[in-house]
Amino acid sequence: MTQNKQGYKEIAAEIKRQILDGSLAAGSRLDSERRLAELWQVERTTIRRALDLLCSERLIVKRSGCPTIVAESMPQISFINTSQSGNVMNHHFITPVYRRFAELCGHGGYRSIAMSIAGAGQLDSFEAALAQSRGIVLCDNVPVDFLKTVKNKKLPCVLMSERAYGFRSVLIDNDSGLSQAVGHLVSLGHRKIAYLGGDRIFLNSLARADGFRHALYSLGIEESRPVIQFCGWTVEQGWEGMKQLLSEHPEITAVCCVNDDVALGACRAASELRMRVPDDISVVGFGNTIDQGSAETMLTTIRVPYDRFARELYRALVQEIAHPYEDPAAVLVETELVVRNTTTKLQ
Repeated sequence: MTQNKQGYKEIAAEIKRQILDGSLAAGSRLDSERRLAELWQVERTTIRRALDLLCSERLIVKRSGCPTIVAESMPQISFINTSQSGNVMNHHFITPVYRRFAELCGHGGYRSIAMSIAGAGQLDSFEAALAQSRGIVLCDNVPVDFLKTVKNKKLPCVLMSERAYGFRSVLIDNDSGLSQAVGHLVSLGHRKIAYLGGDRIFLNSLARADGFRHALYSLGIEESRPVIQFCGWTVEQGWEGMKQLLSEHPEITAVCCVNDDVALGACRAASELRMRVPDDISVVGFGNTIDQGSAETMLTTIRVPYDRFARELYRALVQEIAHPYEDPAAVLVETELVVRNTTTKLQ
């Protein structure tokens, strides 16, 4: 694929990104200088300067008369998604966190590899990944067998968005985020508020639903049985879940969603039912992951600071590598309410 003409630093940065995220594996060959010059539409001297820069950072090895290869000296950090909610590089939350995490690993002298190993039946694959790793991050519904294996091997490990006894973890402050979302809706006059999305089997999904319950209670919304509709994580599931929710609970005037995809599906379902968002029903997302380029996607949402989440994740893993016998701690990353077009005062 032909690239736009760029300077040697930009070219080096892109090759570095591919090395750090595992697209260019350790020991693999780079294209020749002439081929790279054609791809990037630059002079070979520009490519040579980019490779020299990468060589100075010990990311590649250049030898006279031999192909340039990716260096194998950097210790590996494995970033493993253990749920069936999609691969690491195609996930509304994990992907932006991983990209920043990989950059931090590179600056710290580590090479980060992203992979998905879903389900306890993949224990052999999981153990093979551990054998190549200096440390690991596990995210999303980690099987108990995986946690036991990590403990037995005494491998530095941090959990992302999940808690387990004896492990460091970094989590979104779901209570704070849902308190902000529900508080915003209450300030607009809403009292009939529902929660939509997620799954009963995922701990982080249940934690977010619990945050909704806590918010209702702390704000004095008396609901003996809060309306919580688990429906999944996608736009399509949000669309289906919203239609069912409004069919069973037509009194609802506002909805808090597990993520922005579900919120977008909820808005589309309301529109099909001839309900105006936000005049007839207000919708709040979670994550700030949707491109805000159209009126439909101008969601009021809870922003998760992905950069800070990645930095806390990296810091926790470095601490675990350096001080493996310290008492593990959980770090909560706070969120921020972003008000846009999908919420308004109750009419």
